[in-house]
Amino acid sequence: MKSTERERFLVLLDGVLDAMPEEPNFTESTFHVDPAMQDHFFLRETWADHDEVVQNELRKSYRASLHAALPEVLERESEIAIWTTLRSDERGCPPRKLKGLSG
Repeated sequence: MKSTERERFLVLLDGVLDAMPEEPNFTESTFHVDPAMQDHFFLRETWADHDEVVQNELRKSYRASLHAALPEVLERESEIAIWTTLRSDERGCPPRKLKGLSG
């Protein structure tokens, strides 16, 4: 992230984050900042159907302004990775075993 473009990026991303929950395939998102590097962010999006995201959601009009601005606001290309949840815990819920463990 170019520090001079931080505010612009956050405004554009805020619009995307506001729009995503209206999508039927959307589950949740979490946006993080590295406290040691205020221009280093991590966005985690969870969707019900990966193929739907790749084929349709990433091309939605509410993302267009952000995607168009990325070459101007980022120091380097963003890293995109696909992760599968193995365990998720919440206060007040019983502990869950890691997915895929035998026994």
